Amino acid sequence: MDEKRIHNLQYQGYKETPSIFTTKNNPFEQELFHLPITSGIPDFTISKTLMLGKRVEVFFQSELKATKTFDICFENIQVQKERRTIGELDIIIQDTNSKKITHVEIAYKFYLYDPNITGNNIEKWIGPNRDDNLSKKINKLSSHQFPLLFKQETKDKINLDMSTISQAILFKAQLFIPLSLEHDLFPEINENAICGYYVSFEEFKTNPFTDSEFYIPSKQNWLCNPKTNENWYLFPEIIEELQSLMLQKRAPLIWRKNVKNETHKLFITWW
Repeated sequence: MDEKRIHNLQYQGYKETPSIFTTKNNPFEQELFHLPITSGIPDFTISKTLMLGKRVEVFFQSELKATKTFDICFENIQVQKERRTIGELDIIIQDTNSKKITHVEIAYKFYLYDPNITGNNIEKWIGPNRDDNLSKKINKLSSHQFPLLFKQETKDKINLDMSTISQAILFKAQLFIPLSLEHDLFPEINENAICGYYVSFEEFKTNPFTDSEFYIPSKQNWLCNPKTNENWYLFPEIIEELQSLMLQKRAPLIWRKNVKNETHKLFITWW
């Protein structure tokens, strides 16, 4: 598959990913940012090695330009104090009609729900390798990222009237739950963002998946819809590669295709 098509599929996956929150359960003081609906794929240039988070920012910026509704005032604004970087603002945009200026923070995450974690439900959404969680991300955005706009160092750098700038969050996510909780409700998040399940490696080896085919995508391709995949491998062929990842304590996303040619997303955990 050529590189341009791969990038387009990544963009399509990004675009189809819903917000992790709805207006009813938004935990931020800032509003949720929604772009006008656009058709087709905008023009963008992207490095093959660009990390997933930065890749999402390129997709968002390209989508913004395609709407012709916003102008980008500043992007990736490094804020420094005494030659030390104290943070970065993602993007500041202006509505071409209303002239309203908005600072938007962008997040795209993969979280797994671990019911065994002590705390409220937000704290139970964690990164695949348990080194990240939704609660910490919300706190960082609320206590650091958004207040950074109003630091004197930021005011000196962007030279805008801060009293006229609104703030918003674009927070997309792919969420995964244990198979045992497939009928549970999760009112603290947008349930439309739940797109798959996870099982431990030990469970995977004993589950009746042997009639399926599998593929382990690169992390950049975690954005993609598995139905676009062309190469599939049998259960015995995938086990060895998974075993190596488990020894490295890396929890991969895998794609599964069953005998009915239905595709699914599945995380395999080492924990």
